[in-house]
Amino acid sequence: MKTCTSCGMPMLAEEDFSGSDPSSSLCVNCGQGASTRGRLVSFAILESKLGKADELLEVMRENLRQTRALEGVTDTFLAQSPEDPNRFFTYSRWRDRAA
Repeated sequence: MKTCTSCGMPMLAEEDFSGSDPSSSLCVNCGQGASTRGRLVSFAILESKLGKADELLEVMRENLRQTRALEGVTDTFLAQSPEDPNRFFTYSRWRDRAA
């Protein structure tokens, strides 16, 4: 998984990269021509206590379901690190700060 060198956002699909260019090291939000005016992006890395990864994953999945149901959410993402099963990544994009 490639991540943005500026903000750390996971870039999985072509449209996640600046200019839809998978060779770019910047995401669509940080690259040239990007404008976050009127948008809000949230990205977090969470780490569970040893042996509690499954419990944290369940809580985060429920939170993801609830977040997707909110008006103004345009995109959400949750991933568990393949290198460290106790580390999780969350990302959400919102239409605007008011949402």
